[in-house]
Amino acid sequence: MIDAAYGIYRLVNTNMADATKVVSVEKGHDPREFALVAAGGAGALHGSKIAEIVGIPRVIVPKTASVFCALGMLESDLKHDYVRTLWSPLATLDLATVTRIFDEMEAEARRTLAAEGIPPERMGIERGMDLRYLGQHHEVPVVVPAGEITAEALSEIARRFHQAHQRLFLYSEPESPLECINVRLTAVGSIPKTPLAPWPAGGMDASAALKETRPAYFAEAGGWVDTRVYDGSRLRAGNQIAGPAIIEEVTTTIVICPHDRAEVDRLGNVVIAVGGVAGRDGQ
Repeated sequence: MIDAAYGIYRLVNTNMADATKVVSVEKGHDPREFALVAAGGAGALHGSKIAEIVGIPRVIVPKTASVFCALGMLESDLKHDYVRTLWSPLATLDLATVTRIFDEMEAEARRTLAAEGIPPERMGIERGMDLRYLGQHHEVPVVVPAGEITAEALSEIARRFHQAHQRLFLYSEPESPLECINVRLTAVGSIPKTPLAPWPAGGMDASAALKETRPAYFAEAGGWVDTRVYDGSRLRAGNQIAGPAIIEEVTTTIVICPHDRAEVDRLGNVVIAVGGVAGRDGQ
């Protein structure tokens, strides 16, 4: 029964790790250069194992993990995306036409944000193009410089495309002609953010938050292991915890695996150094 349950746990971790690779490695990002944010009520049960599989050295469990999406929605800026098809070789693109289209989309975007109560000083505009090598079946979005679209601007746009293509697909062909498929504009209305309150500070010793010791199953440690269980509300900034351990929050359970180490940061977030990654990479 235990083996079956742990098998399901491993399968879930592997599936989520594969999804993490889709949004990192397959997009040209090295996950070793990032931290994994384990949000949601159950995210911290899986975060360390996902990070270990993918090669991410650090996991951040927000103090507000269980309501992270809801909090993000309330704190998120307003965003509107506009796109118009403009199929043309980049070298012969009608500069007046593309400038006019960008101006029209920007005017519409500013009217929309103004109707939502966003003042001009909190409006942000970013322009872009979807480009590809002539005959390709997929496009690469490229940020377009601000200002009038000139021949010099097209040269810069082409340079950015080749750079992005190299990053995404590990090759570029600067001598090959490009074609524009779409022109885009993103308008962002900045929303004032709620200031984050500092978490009460303490020393490295987390023993004041210790609730009990009870068996927990860790396959990498040979099965059932006596595991320290901490009350998350009593942890203080600066407290450090070596795995195996469990931190119980009101709406979240944080698992610290046997080779991991965790520390509470100044905002009450739990930052886990993933031991499996450190041991593999010699960090």
